[in-house]
Amino acid sequence: MINTLETASPVSKRYFLDSSFLKDPEEITREYSAINETVKDIHKSGSTVNLIFSYISDLKEILGTIEKLSSGDTLDDVELFEIKSFAFISEAISNSIHPLNILIPRVESMKQVIEILDPDRSGSKSFYIFDSYSEELARIRRELNLNPGNTSLYNSSLLLEHQIRERICSELKVFGKNIRDNYLKIIKLDILISKARQIIKQKLCIPEISKEMISFKSLFNPEVEFYLLQNGKEFQRTDIDLTNGVLLITGSNMGGKSVLLKTLALSQILCHFTLGIPSERAKIMLFDSVSLLTGDDQNTKTGYSSFSSEIIRINDTICRLKKGERLLALIDEPARSTNPAEGSALAESLINILSEIGTVSVVTTHYSVTTERCRRKRVKGIIDNKMDYSLVDEQGYEVPKEAINIARVLGADNEWIDNAEKIFNERKHI
Repeated sequence: MINTLETASPVSKRYFLDSSFLKDPEEITREYSAINETVKDIHKSGSTVNLIFSYISDLKEILGTIEKLSSGDTLDDVELFEIKSFAFISEAISNSIHPLNILIPRVESMKQVIEILDPDRSGSKSFYIFDSYSEELARIRRELNLNPGNTSLYNSSLLLEHQIRERICSELKVFGKNIRDNYLKIIKLDILISKARQIIKQKLCIPEISKEMISFKSLFNPEVEFYLLQNGKEFQRTDIDLTNGVLLITGSNMGGKSVLLKTLALSQILCHFTLGIPSERAKIMLFDSVSLLTGDDQNTKTGYSSFSSEIIRINDTICRLKKGERLLALIDEPARSTNPAEGSALAESLINILSEIGTVSVVTTHYSVTTERCRRKRVKGIIDNKMDYSLVDEQGYEVPKEAINIARVLGADNEWIDNAEKIFNERKHI
């Protein structure tokens, strides 16, 4: 999602990457309101937004130069060029943005800054100590043209140019705060337009911030969907609702459980950075952090086995929750790498603890667990030799047993699968 957030200037992308994980619902709602207005502006006045975007593409990293100016330092010609160039960008945006409803403080006019740096009204972004800054300098330069080897005249011109730079910087210092404010506003504007464009391009949604539930209509994973489309396939989208407590999801391998947990984690994090959500509609609760525990956690550096690493991570999540941290806990097949008897006991006990704490949790499992302290759903599974990833309510305690069917659908050796099916059926009656 970061890679597909296409800012006009690389500077803006770096500032976004340094932004904070927002937790204040009012701040997040305010940011999303601004993005929503920008989406409307793009639909209504796309050419204007594109023009502003093109102006921003010339933005360079000059905050250090602005800070030097505000501190009273004398800038060199390159730094004065940076300020002048930025003033022209600001002025162009300021003159173009009026028809739009973008909900950020308006970019201020930089006319007075331009007048100081462009006394001849040339309109050029390049900076030069113009003759019009000083009649004395103009006279010395004329004499130097006639006597180019005159060292005394050359040194006099250098001294005058330095004095003029000091004067220019003294005049510009008054506008230092305005220049800095404009610079940060334009970066924010770039990020705002980029987020809105991403929402439109990827068909994302702006979520409603909720205190009571997490809800997604047609949730999808943007990366997985992209690669499926590249291969002529479609991503089956999911509807899911979460409230305080534990949702237990069962289903066979290839049932999309791990992808679902990763997509839930992704969507939660996207919300805290006010990016579009990969869903048709979404309600999202806010948390202090997201705890996603999935995959093989074996660590060769520490010598921990998959099981040891997993237990350590789950225990860390429990400890943080008991200390009062609000976490969205997403745990994929806990204790999967140990024997089924102990694994199911660990999984069931974990569900009881998460339920008692009361945080929003999603746990997936292959184990049969009998606790009543969770809601249950299962992946619908194989229908007519095709996997259906829909979630349906589950009343019983038994988990689906479709591994052999999936292996058959995948084209595994018939002798192997037929014999496995025979062994399985015999064991059911023991």
